[in-house]
Formats: sequence, C-alpha cells, structure tokens
Amino acid sequence: MPFPLSPTSDLWHQASTSSVCWLEGPDGAWSFQDFLQQADALGREWNLSADERVTLVTGTPVPTLRMLLAAWLHGSLVAPLNPAFPKSRQQELQQQIRANRSLAVQEEALLPASTHARLPELNLERPATVVFTSGSSGTPKAAALSLGNFLWNASGANAVMPLSAGDRWLLSLPLFHVGGLSIVFRTLLAGATMVLPRGKELTEALRKQRITHVSLVPTQLQRLLGTPEGVDVLRSLKLILIGGAGIAPSLLRRCGELELPVQASYGSTEMASQIATGPLEQRHGQWRVAATLLPGRELQIVEPASDGTGEIAVRGKTRFLGYQQQDGLRKPFDAEGWFRTGDLGRLENGVLEVRGRRDAMFISGGENVHPETVERALLELPEVVQALVVPVEDEEFGARPIAFVEVPASAWAPNQWVHALRQTLAGFQVPDLFLPWPQDLTPGLKPRRPELVARAQPVYDRWALHRPLRRWLREHGLGWRPVWQVGSGQVFEVVHHHFFPEPRSCFVLAQTRQEVMDWLKALGPERAQLPWKPLSRQLNRRVEDVLEIVRLLADDLPPDANTALDLRTQEVLPLPQVAAEAPPVRLPDVKTHGNVTLVLPPQEQEPAAAEEQVLQLGAQLAGSSRFFLLRLLFRPEPTSGWRFLGWKVQRLREADGLERDQPFWDLTPAEEEALNSALLPLPWITPTAWSSANLPEKERHRRQAMNQHFKCDLRKK
Repeated sequence: MPFPLSPTSDLWHQASTSSVCWLEGPDGAWSFQDFLQQADALGREWNLSADERVTLVTGTPVPTLRMLLAAWLHGSLVAPLNPAFPKSRQQELQQQIRANRSLAVQEEALLPASTHARLPELNLERPATVVFTSGSSGTPKAAALSLGNFLWNASGANAVMPLSAGDRWLLSLPLFHVGGLSIVFRTLLAGATMVLPRGKELTEALRKQRITHVSLVPTQLQRLLGTPEGVDVLRSLKLILIGGAGIAPSLLRRCGELELPVQASYGSTEMASQIATGPLEQRHGQWRVAATLLPGRELQIVEPASDGTGEIAVRGKTRFLGYQQQDGLRKPFDAEGWFRTGDLGRLENGVLEVRGRRDAMFISGGENVHPETVERALLELPEVVQALVVPVEDEEFGARPIAFVEVPASAWAPNQWVHALRQTLAGFQVPDLFLPWPQDLTPGLKPRRPELVARAQPVYDRWALHRPLRRWLREHGLGWRPVWQVGSGQVFEVVHHHFFPEPRSCFVLAQTRQEVMDWLKALGPERAQLPWKPLSRQLNRRVEDVLEIVRLLADDLPPDANTALDLRTQEVLPLPQVAAEAPPVRLPDVKTHGNVTLVLPPQEQEPAAAEEQVLQLGAQLAGSSRFFLLRLLFRPEPTSGWRFLGWKVQRLREADGLERDQPFWDLTPAEEEALNSALLPLPWITPTAWSSANLPEKERHRRQAMNQHFKCDLRKK
C-alpha cells in the first residue's frame, strides 16, 4: 500500500490493507489492520452508536487506542480522560459534556477479530473527540475536534517534519492530550510506527528501541544532554520535537552547537496540536526557533501594539469545531471564522514569536506583571531548564509573583537569581519566592497555572507571615560580617554609665573583651584620664551595668568614633572611616524550632574573611510581636573550621516600633531559654563549643561580677 495516506473520507479503506507495524509495545506489535478488526468487534461488544457521547478513562495505550478507534468507527463522540483524576473530577467532566456513559479501559482478553470489519465512510467534519484543554486558567474547556482536524494537522506537520514508512516515533505523551493523539495520526498517514517505551530510562529506550522521532519536554532534553550516552543517542535521531515556548536559550544554544535535528513548535488544543513549527537558526550570534506556519492553518495578529505584539488568531482545516457543552457546541469564532487563542505573539518575516498568555497578566501593587516576561528573564540565567511564574494572593500588594524553577540541584541559587533579575526587571516583577519544579507533573503537558498557584499559596502564606520581621532585618542586614579589625586589635567601645553625670564612651583596640576588662580593672582611678566622650546617641534600653564593653563591626561605626587607644602600645590611633554599604537584597532562609522562627542568611552564603566573624540573624517568638536581631560570634580554627564563641541580642524592636540597642537586660528568662533552644541545632554550632560559649547566663554572671568590682572601686574614690 502506498504511503503517505490521504486525509480523505476513504481513509479507513486506504489503511485497512496495511500490514505495516503501526504500534509496537513491550508485549507485541500490531498493524492498523489489526486495530480496525479489533476495534469493530469492541464497538459491537460495547454497543457504541452514532450521536452517543462517551467518556473514556484511559489506561494503557494499546486498549485505549482500540477503544478510541471503536468510537470513531461507530460514530460516537469520545472524550478521553486522565486516569489520575479522582472519580469526582471525572464525573464533573462527564456532566460538563452530558456524556451518556463512561468507559474504563483495562487490559482484557481480546475479542474475536471481526472477519469483515465495517468500514464506514469517514466524515471529516463530524465531532469525533473531545479533548479537555490544559486549563492554563480556570476550568478546562471541552474542545470538540473532528477526525479531519487531526488528519489535516498531521498532514501539514508531516510536510514540514519528514516522517515516512520505517520511521519509529516514541509514544511518550498521553492519549488524553492532543500531543499524544497527534502522534497517532502522523504515524498513520506516514506509515510509520509508534513505539511504546520500555521502562523509565529514556536513553535506553531511544537506543534499544531504535527510535527515530521523539517528542520531548525541555527537562528530558536537558537530562539527555547531560551525559555522553544521551548526546550520542540524540545525534542518532531524525527529529526531536520540543515545545516552542519557555525553552531556555542555553538549551537552544547547546542543541544548535551539536547540530541536533531539533524542531520547536507552538500549538494548541483548539488547533489539534501544532500551529507553527520550525528548526533552530542562528541570528546575530544567538540561537532561536524559526517557527513558521504549517500548511492547513491561517494566522493573524489582532490589534498589534507598536512593537507588533498582539493576540494570535487562527483558522483553517485544523481549527476545532467549538466547545462541547451540555446543550451543544459553543462556537467562539468571528464572522470570518477566526479563533482568538488568548496567546500574545508577533510575526517577523514569517517567523512567529510567542510572547505569552493575555489572561496570565496580574496586578501587583498597582503594576502589571506579565509572567512570561519574568519567565523569559529566568530562562536566560545559567542552567535554568524550565521556569513558570504564578501569582499568589497577598494582603498588601493584591498579588505577588512566585517562580517554579528547574535547575540541577547543585545550581540552586535564588539569591544570585534575584541579583541578576534586578538588572533586567523592575523590582515588582522579581519573584518573592523560588520553588523547585514539581516532579509529579504529567510529562509533556503544559503545567496548569491554577494547580501551581494552589501549590504555591500555602508556602507563600507561611513565608509572608514573617514579612514584617524580614523587612526590619533588611534594614540591618543578615549574614556573616567580619569584626572591625584595626592594626593589632579589634575595636571595642567602652561605655561608662556611672562615673559621670551622663554616660560617656571611649574606643580601644584589643584582642578580646577579657583583655579590655583586665586593663580597666588594673587602671583603677586612672580610668578618669581616658579619652571619654559624651555619647552621641541616646540610650534606649534598661541599663544595670556600670561599664559595658561592646565589640564593634565595621558597619557599627558610631559617629564619634574617630580615634582609639591601642592597649598594647598605649598609642591613640585614628580609626579609618568605613563606608557603610547597603546590604544586598537576598532571600533569607527561614527555619522554625519550637516556638521560635529564625530568619537566617541564604544557605549559599559563607563567611569570607579569616578573622573573627559575626553571624547576624533574626528571630521572633510565636505569639510575640517583638523582633530580635541576634549576633553569633565565631573564631576561625585551622582544623575545625569556625568555633562558636557566644551569642547576644544586638537589637530589639518592640511591638510599637520602639527599638532598643544592646538590650541585654530587656530579655525575659523565657525568651532567653527559647532562643537558646532554637540556636543550638544550627549547623555551625557543635555541642562542645556550645558548652564553653558565652551564653546569656554566663554573660549575666560576668556582668554582675564586673558591676560589683567597679561599684566598690567607685565608692572608694
């Protein structure tokens, strides 16, 4: 029998004599002739009739194909359903199209093949299949398609993507989606073979089953490119078909450089699959998809903006018949037969560039956010394979963007992404959170945005719960900071609360706080001769100390810190003025331990200097409106990394917004105990270091002993 077959009314008769293997599975191989005979018998067994509406809960591909063909032969309108849907969902979809009954496909003993299968003339215009749209927004719609829609789509696709007898297309997409159904009709017209994959290892399936054509999602392609074996098998293929939207430029570049036979496509359920398809091409040093309109379709851009972007409208032989409803077909076409897809795009020299969904836009804080704009920026980042941005509800802004991103585990770097995105996007466009790409999405299908919104919302709600704390911390910065080192020592501020009518301070250089305290004790009355200066800031906390010794960081620089006394040389040295840098915008790591929420620096941030370091983080206790800025002190050790030396509260914000510096005596015992319990499990702290560290209880004893000493000394004076 000659191939290709023609998409005409006698198609069944053309194919009925074919003994070419049409479907090959793990348990056998079948010609189309085999399927015709079995399908006719199956249709009679189920008593299928014309004008009947049937939902089909698909199982394995072989019996599913038999039942689909049985429905088509007997004139029934069949709607294949995703078997992963719960029973309630299946019933909803059945009611949506007013189906007479629902059939569940299972592997069964075959019925006796019909010796004279009835082969009616094929009505190319009659509704034959209902395919539920992927539901990018709202409830999925029931797109009614004729066999002519599928056949003309396949014919046009085969004219651009060479497929012939002897070729083998891996049937890796489900038959309840136009992506899977389109492979059925392409192979039928071309006399090619559909091959069911054996096992889950894609590289082995492509190699051992001698595949020539394959439809892949970007994730699958990226993984194959990650191994020499995968690259070798990709080079052996005649065609690699991938979706035309949301493909990372780095992935296109790799495919182009390897000269892989990649064709990228834009399509829709309403056009029975592909609309525009084309190979990769290199222009101005960049690889892009040169997708042009396939035969049997017409396309125009409606109401284009100044840059040529407008809504994509389509019509032609592949255009669906309408949306199936309980009372019949709803035909969303204008007087000239154009269907507006809801997708935005532009044409440039015949090449279609798809920009995104018109209805995907949302408003955040009064600004329009187009998810596809953010997705394109994400896909420009190194190692990002897939990205999808969805809105989540937010009390303050109305909605905020959240990004699902797929990258290799070693490349997960949300803070680097934030920094990079802020170079090309406005601040309101940058996602608040990045979540890992869901691994349980059905392969080959467009992710349903409402489903991803439902996944993202509870994560965001937990994240937003502590947004006031994170915003407060943003003013003070998180992360590792070096202690202020000048010359031979660290900078300490000594604050004297009772020696003068008003508190005064001076600055000294020493190696440790203990060194400063020993020096002060040894001075005795000569302390009065130190270069004391009135405090340039008002104290706003409870004070029970005669003297405080505070270790400073470079960005703690008080306005009156001009000189410091070096305790080793007894010289007064100038203090260099350190310009305070705005902390980078980072996404913190939030952990909860007991009733304490800790806001930590991002996981990828590590201490950079060799001197003593302070780790600055935030904390909030459940049921409390107080915010804590904590500092944990660490010392580098040659053999064991960083040794934990102690922690303190650097700043406290009360519920009314009042902030207290160095609020040691403002903490309650319950707060100290809760913070101790939350800090101990941190990965930088060992139990041994904790046992000898300067914890609040030990610091309290130290201060009490110091106060007792200096109060006695002052009384003598």
